[in-house]
Order: sequence, then C-alpha cells, then structure tokens
Amino acid sequence: MVVDEADAVVVGSGINGLVAAAELALAGWSVIIVERAPRIGGFIATEERTLPGYLHDTYSSWHLLFVSGPAHAALGEPLRAHGLTYRTADSWVAASVADDGRTALVHRDPERTAAAFAHASDGTAYLAALARLEANMGAIGGLMGSELRSPALLRHAAALLRRGRGGLEPWIRAMATSGRGYTRSTYTGDEVDHLYAPWLLHAGLSPDHASGAFMIPLLAAGLHGFGLPVVEGGSGRFLDAFRSLLDSLGVRIDTGAHVERILVERGRAVGVVASGRPLRARRAVLASVTPTALYGALLPKGAVSPRLRAEAARFRYGRGEMQIHVALSAPLDWRDERLRSVPLVHLSDGSGSTGIACAEAEAGLLPARPTVVVGQQYLLDPTRVPEGAAALWLQLQEVPFARGGASPRPCGPARRRPRRSG
Repeated sequence: MVVDEADAVVVGSGINGLVAAAELALAGWSVIIVERAPRIGGFIATEERTLPGYLHDTYSSWHLLFVSGPAHAALGEPLRAHGLTYRTADSWVAASVADDGRTALVHRDPERTAAAFAHASDGTAYLAALARLEANMGAIGGLMGSELRSPALLRHAAALLRRGRGGLEPWIRAMATSGRGYTRSTYTGDEVDHLYAPWLLHAGLSPDHASGAFMIPLLAAGLHGFGLPVVEGGSGRFLDAFRSLLDSLGVRIDTGAHVERILVERGRAVGVVASGRPLRARRAVLASVTPTALYGALLPKGAVSPRLRAEAARFRYGRGEMQIHVALSAPLDWRDERLRSVPLVHLSDGSGSTGIACAEAEAGLLPARPTVVVGQQYLLDPTRVPEGAAALWLQLQEVPFARGGASPRPCGPARRRPRRSG
C-alpha cells in the first residue's frame, strides 16, 4: 500500500485549516490538507443563488474578525499578491432600527458616533472605553490568542497586573458581566445598547451572556478601526486567493477525501486514514473539526484520558442560524436616508427584543420577533449586482439548534414596522 507523507496533515479546509496550512507552509513545512467536501472553504462560498448576475455570499460574508486579527497580519500581503482585495466602509458602517423607528448608527469616526448620543456623558464613557481597550490591546489580544494552560497566558495577564489594581480587575469584571448589564450600568441613554446588543449575536452570545461587557468595546473598536470588510467579487474570491497561495507554496489539497480516523502511536498523532488511505505526518496533525468529531469519532478510544473524552461529550452547540438571499431590481427606499448607504442594519430594539428572541431560541422555540440582520454588501462592492440593482443578505441568528415549536406569542403588525419606518 502506498503511504503518503508530509510534515503536517490538516483535517478540514475551513478558515482555521486554511490559515494553519498557509502559515506552516510559509515556515517551510510540507503540508497536506484533507477535505471531505468537493471544494475547500467550509461555510465560505459565493454563488448566483437567486438570478443570473447577482452574486450572494453563502453564510460567511463580513471579514471583520479576520482582517483585524493576527492571521491577516501574517497572510494579508501574500493573499493580496494572489488576488484578494477587500472593500470596506469609510463613513457610516452599521445601524440598528427599532420597532418604533428609532435609529442609531456607527460611523468609522468614533468621535462622530459618540457625538450623536443624546447624553454627552455617554459619548465620554464610550470614547473612554475605546481608549482603555487600545491602551491594553497588546495584552488583551495575547490573552485571547493563548491556550488556558499556556505560559503565554500568564505572561499577558502579568502585563495587565503590572498596571496595578486597575489593570486586570476591570477586564475580569467585564468577562463576568453581560452586555445588558454593561450598557445599563455605564450609559444613561440607550444608543450603545441599541447598537451593540445585536452585535453580540455575531460573537455567539446573547445580551444576557457573560463576557458581553468585554465584547461590546471590542466589537466597537473593530468597526471603527476596520469598517466592515467584504471581498471584492464575493467571498468565493477569498478561497481563490487562498488556493492560489497554497498551490504556490506546494501545499497538497485532497478534496472529496473523508478522514475516518487519526493514527496514534505511543501517545502521539502520526497521521490520518482518509478514504481508506493512510497519510503520515512527520511533525503534526491539525484537526479543524468539532469536539464531537475529534473525541467521539476520529481519535482511538485509548488516545486521550476518560476525563477529557467525558468533557468533550458534554459539549453543547449554540443556537442555529438561517439566511435568506434576495435579488432586487433597485435599492431599498429606506425612510431614513442615512440607511441607504449603510452596509449592515440590525432590526432590533437592543437588549430587549434581542434578549427575548435569544431566550426563545435557546428554549427550542422560533422567536416571535427575531433580530434580522440586513446586509447590503453591494454598497461596498457594486460588482455583485447588475447596474442599478441591489441585493439583500438577510440573516437570523436566533434559530433553535434542535427542532422546536413556534413561540406562543403571536407576531403582530409591529414586526413589520421597522421595514416601513426604517
């Protein structure tokens, strides 16, 4: 039997697998990527899902966390050389529209955003939160990118401790505080809650989950610093650039190959069996898969401790989500003219409606008043639609993971009001 071999075997070609393979290859490693699907990319694709000439991003679309993170810092220039181009907002970035027509907006300029708050003290507190995050971003970013048992975690925590009691303690408190609690205790008005409570959905949280107080300033800083980057020509071009880069680095990509198990010898992962064929790894096996797949199916029973396997078995998935793609012959005629140039709009009252919808979804119910994310990517990248036309990327992130019933509360006419008043 022919045995293939490389320094590293990467299981899965979602964003994490692609980044790992590229960084290892740039460091001189030989790499094999094994992907079960017929194409790379996981939940990244661009397709004509409605009508010819309309390019819609399937699932992944906004690349704020990638562009603002260390992976882009390392790979941004090589990917640009292989055709990746981002477009982002330079003025109004995002907005929230409530049922009663109230509209709050985020501008790339934090000063301009804060100036629109009804209470001057709220603007001062908002800018102070951003300044505090910026002053500690090196240590905060290091903590977020470190393993819990890593010495690097202690090193970054120590950097905050050296700032005195006010260095680490506020961040610990923020990690234990919900977004709703943070906005109520910090701001007099409701603009910050209205704007950023829906954004917590994009971090997998609800307004009442711990760490929201940490995530809101982080999300705000990202929007001010990077806007809302989308890939010119659609997210599929992101995969084209990665494929080109990996090919140039000699990375081998096996698509349509199902990894059946990870090979373990003397306590060390030494390869995988994919579609009946062994692939040996001289230095590392990286599995970009779920804990359920890794510990429940891929690793041999004796490869990890019973305690770790039991912990993995207790892993629970969060809410589901769905998307609706719409082709329009012309842009939406928003009543608030500012929204006609805003690439992303949340239909939400803030913690109130979004918190209730999350609670319903987590109870297995379809929310009566879900938070609707209205994406208008064509405003940043007109090449995605025919001239003069428009498209909508509608996302609902408060869908039950397990099948449930409908909410007992009826959907009244108020559900439609944002579309008229916005």
